[in-house]
Amino acid sequence: MLEIWENPVTPTKDRPGVAWGFKGQLTNGPVKPCEIVDDPTADDIGDATPPPGS
Repeated sequence: MLEIWENPVTPTKDRPGVAWGFKGQLTNGPVKPCEIVDDPTADDIGDATPPPGS
């Protein structure tokens, strides 16, 4: 099973962090179905990115 999650706290330059997390696991049985939801703001991580050329 591959679990993908979004950080509920938006990273900023004062509080950097990750926007997304990924985790792989083994299971003993089937994984419940999930629904993928499109989020047009998914790539916007605020001002936590380094300045250009750094």
